[in-house]
Amino acid sequence: MKRKANTTPLSKEIIIEVVLNLIAEKGIDTFSIRDVARRLDTYPTAIYWYFKNKN
Repeated sequence: MKRKANTTPLSKEIIIEVVLNLIAEKGIDTFSIRDVARRLDTYPTAIYWYFKNKN
């Protein structure tokens, strides 16, 4: 999956916003980095460039 050219570049702030939205929608127990990556149209490993781990 390659990010679309017209998407906003990733940043900690954007990732956190998506994380909080997903947790609000699905709950903390079903939260996953893969869901965050899917929502941001990127690879899960890209999230780890900004954060060391899921915690």
